[in-house]
Amino acid sequence: MKDEGKSRTCFSLLGQVRAHHGDHEIDLGSPQQRAVAAALLLAQGRPLTVNDLVEAVWERPPNSPASVVRTYVWRLRNALEPGHLRAQPWRILRSVAGAYLLDVDDDRVDWQAFKRHVGEARARRLDGDHAAALLSYDRALALWRGDPLTSVPGPLADRERFRIQAQHLDVLEERLHLQVDAGHYAEAITGASALVEQHPLREGLHQALMHALYRAGRQADALAAYRTVHRILDEELGIAPGPDLRSLHARILRAGRPAPAPPNPETARRRTPVPRQLPYAAADFTGRVPQTQRVHDALLRHHAHAMPIVLVTGMGGVGKTALVMHSVRTVLASYPDGQLHTDLRGAGGTPADPGSVLAAFLRALGHADSVIPDELDERAALYRTVLARRRVLIVLDDAADREQILPLLPGSPTCAVVVTSRNSLAPLPVSLRVTLGALPDDEALDLFTRLVGSARVAAEPQLARQVLASCGGLPLAIRVIGSRLAARPSGAWPDWPNGSPTNSTGCRN
Repeated sequence: MKDEGKSRTCFSLLGQVRAHHGDHEIDLGSPQQRAVAAALLLAQGRPLTVNDLVEAVWERPPNSPASVVRTYVWRLRNALEPGHLRAQPWRILRSVAGAYLLDVDDDRVDWQAFKRHVGEARARRLDGDHAAALLSYDRALALWRGDPLTSVPGPLADRERFRIQAQHLDVLEERLHLQVDAGHYAEAITGASALVEQHPLREGLHQALMHALYRAGRQADALAAYRTVHRILDEELGIAPGPDLRSLHARILRAGRPAPAPPNPETARRRTPVPRQLPYAAADFTGRVPQTQRVHDALLRHHAHAMPIVLVTGMGGVGKTALVMHSVRTVLASYPDGQLHTDLRGAGGTPADPGSVLAAFLRALGHADSVIPDELDERAALYRTVLARRRVLIVLDDAADREQILPLLPGSPTCAVVVTSRNSLAPLPVSLRVTLGALPDDEALDLFTRLVGSARVAAEPQLARQVLASCGGLPLAIRVIGSRLAARPSGAWPDWPNGSPTNSTGCRN
């Protein structure tokens, strides 16, 4: 039971201080109570005394601060530990020798995960693996959701907020220098230019901008960038640029025009087609916030030897495809080498042949029919070879079974796969399984209102409830019926065949 409790409770510090137990967001209470939770999380498993927590939360403590802190801890314990866990000897938030300890795995706290990804990026950079290092930096930065410890009061939060923001800026700067080393000059120039405006006194950012401009063949712009930082530092601080900037400036002056740039792997990739096959995302997508966030996070959580595989299951019409198309839009920047998509027709009578799908994917990746093998195994091997070390997102919609999926899985851990199916596809080795049910009543009403208009729903609420009840919370049924009603902007609501609006859509079953 201990592992179950720890594995399902996740915490966020990089933005609003939040906690989730599975799909359920936990109410952490008042700002001061959140400050107690944040202090315990920042301690990383080190017990904190009541006095430690008082000093963390208040500069001027209230009357009886120890009693207030104990109340906050009691409330947090009740919020964090579901009823079935409270009877266990192990507790997430427990007392240890007169102090309090929040026992959470580092991977369940976004700030700790951020530091782990940064450590991986630095190690891979030392190894000379620029692509893997950039991917690890991207995973770290994807965890950032705003100012850390937002709205959390207290001296500790103020200190930690400054420290965390400083490390965030360090990582942004490191990534810029790595982009230059990897030959991604255009991207580095764009990123450095924006950050220099936000942090004009940070010399490392100016250095990255100058270096990228110079390596891109823009010597005059690089020298102009040096004159700009020289002026800013003189006017704001009364100092000259530091030795690193001066040294780079001198090298640019001595070298004249830059030497030929090293091969840029991104340029080489762009010589071949970059498929962008994802279909449109529904503009009226509604609800499903926890599920969307889980898919988003899973697609940014890579491992050294395994790619993310996300499986979304549920009955027909429940909105699997709509959820996927909505979720993946937020991670496309992490898959710059393209997106592949296919409808596997698993729910129909003629599921797509994996060999034919592989041939279509290989053509989209720039291979002529004459070089595509005839045998399924050989096609799959070529497909894996083409995708090796590339960052491609593959969406396999409406899969029939595991056997249909396996040949379509790339071998590179830099790729990711999202599968939708009405079946469980066991034992497909997935990193995240999301099972969709009917929309909750409030989300179903929200979707219906967006389709037919709030005035119409407000004017005839009883009819709206009857329609939604007959739809059974299925988004497709709601969308079909709502669209029909929207096409009849005036007059009575239509009579549905056999007394049920879903009988004519086929969505109910």
